[in-house]
Amino acid sequence: MAASIATSPDTEIPLDVPSGRVRMQVSNRHGGPVHLGLQVFDSESGELAALIPMRLDAGEVRTINGLPCPRNIRIVPLVTPAGAKLKYKAEACAAMYAGLRDLARSIGLEAIPRPARSKATLATPRWLDRAPNLKAGTKISVIIPTRDRLDLLKQAIATAFDAAQWSNRELIVVDNGSVEADALAYLKGLDARDDAVVVRDGGDFNFSRLINSGTSAATGDVFVLLNNDVIGGDPRWLERLAAWAMKRGIGAAGALLTYPDGTIQHAGIKVGVHGLTDHVMTRHRVKGPYTERPRRIDAVTGACLATSRKVFEALGGFEEDFAVEMNDVDYCLRAERAGLINVFEPAARLVHLERQSRGAPSARVLEDRAEFIRVWGERLLKGAR
Repeated sequence: MAASIATSPDTEIPLDVPSGRVRMQVSNRHGGPVHLGLQVFDSESGELAALIPMRLDAGEVRTINGLPCPRNIRIVPLVTPAGAKLKYKAEACAAMYAGLRDLARSIGLEAIPRPARSKATLATPRWLDRAPNLKAGTKISVIIPTRDRLDLLKQAIATAFDAAQWSNRELIVVDNGSVEADALAYLKGLDARDDAVVVRDGGDFNFSRLINSGTSAATGDVFVLLNNDVIGGDPRWLERLAAWAMKRGIGAAGALLTYPDGTIQHAGIKVGVHGLTDHVMTRHRVKGPYTERPRRIDAVTGACLATSRKVFEALGGFEEDFAVEMNDVDYCLRAERAGLINVFEPAARLVHLERQSRGAPSARVLEDRAEFIRVWGERLLKGAR
């Protein structure tokens, strides 16, 4: 059995190989180098079988022989730039699946295993059991990027900022080219408030650049990044999150975000799951020990992320090469690399209307994911901490 398929970068390739090995050929027909990540999934269980990060120079053709595969698999390529062409040739043979380590030897990389649920993987320092208190006088800067969608912005400000109990705070709204009259009028009035500043940035959407612009105008000791499609709840959420961010040894702190139906949207992010990253306990109900206390986590979402000014400046802010996706995880991994810990705080709880303001993922998402694999390939192979 054999199949040869040419595909665009965002195409999933189903390969019907009941049991055996795959011979895969990848060719780059683009004029420049291509950073490629192949995610290999077991189509029956949905589990990740392997992640293969690689770089192909212009005109390069690479053949990978003897890839072991479990039952049926699907391969999801992540490629930049879009002009790259991929070809796969799958050949079944009698040899049964022999384990992911064989894959590593065939390409000179370590295959990514499914993260083990061991004490080492889930280890949390004991001092995380005790939530810190925010020191009196600490100033919090809440930074919200936005563009039009006045309905979302007003709701976020009213419920998450204005209703917050901590008084020493400021609001930084980064306007990414709003054009609707009602939104512009509201932003003008907002700019007149003593506790608010509106920063204008009319360039193409780049979340990292917008965050960096907002922090440049901020005067607080701690920055809290907040999407405009978030709805506040507990009036103490802001100080709970900021307290962790100001604690020595912490890189970033993230909140418990739920969908409007009360199920979990974000309870932390683990790296090396499903080929890249994945939110913990998505669509589960908020119950059980995981959401009862703070936990160490690989990363937290930029939809609600707190970090101290000191850490933000030491890390050089958000990486603007990640325009749409992976910028928050990149920031957290750079904090981890600097010896800091990222924390999930379930006591800070908000509602997140995910993707309401930005809409469906753009083509740029593919580039961000491929760049993330290029930069963090070794960390991905290690899996969740």
